[in-house]
Amino acid sequence: LAQLVVGNGGVASLVDYVSESAGNNRLPGIMALGYIAAFSETLALSVIAEKALPPLVQAINEETEDHLKSATAWTLGQIGRHTPDHAKAVSDTGVLMTL
Repeated sequence: LAQLVVGNGGVASLVDYVSESAGNNRLPGIMALGYIAAFSETLALSVIAEKALPPLVQAINEETEDHLKSATAWTLGQIGRHTPDHAKAVSDTGVLMTL
C-alpha cells in the first residue's frame, strides 16, 4: 500500500496537507509520512525527495501539543533510520537541536 501511495504521487499531497494544516488536523499526514518512510529505504528516500522534511520541522517547532511533537519526532526517526544518507538529510534540517 505504501508503494502504491508513493507510485501515484500521494506523498506530495501528504506534504502539502502537512504544510497547510495545523493542530490536530496535521496528525494524520504526519503519521502517514512516517508509516511510508518506515516501510523501506527507497520509500523513505521518496519522502525526502518530495520535500517532506521542512514541513515536519515546521510542525515540530510550531505545534504546542506534546502528542503532535512526539508523532513528528517519530516520523523524522522513521525517515532517518535506514542509512547514513537518510540520517544526514534529517540532520541537515537542524531539527536535532530541537529534539
